[in-house]
Amino acid sequence: MDVVCAVSVCAPPIPHGRWKTTTFVAGLRLTGIAAPFVLDGPINRDAFQAYVERVLVPELNPGDIVVMDNLGSHKGMAVQAAIEAAGARLLFLPPYSSDFNPCMDGSCGSRISIGLGELVGCGHVYGV
Repeated sequence: MDVVCAVSVCAPPIPHGRWKTTTFVAGLRLTGIAAPFVLDGPINRDAFQAYVERVLVPELNPGDIVVMDNLGSHKGMAVQAAIEAAGARLLFLPPYSSDFNPCMDGSCGSRISIGLGELVGCGHVYGV
């Protein structure tokens, strides 16, 4: 593997000069994963709205509760309208706080290094 070094910072070359982003979105029920969706690229409001309307809503049942984090693309009025039209309720998590994420302080158990230094712990993969 070639390594590129400049000003005492070394990094392996990145294919075609940039990383490829793949986004995986899914619902989680007590019975397992629901409405899985893979997007070749980052998520945005239009892509998320299409996911909700075409993939998530058909799997919702009246009385379901959909909980989302506070990503801007989740907060479109059309997203909320589609979920509520299916008879489900939309709730948002409170704003992020590291107080509610034990992984951030390292107390969730061991972390192991993989590949080029990414850390894995608590089911999270950083830097991939």
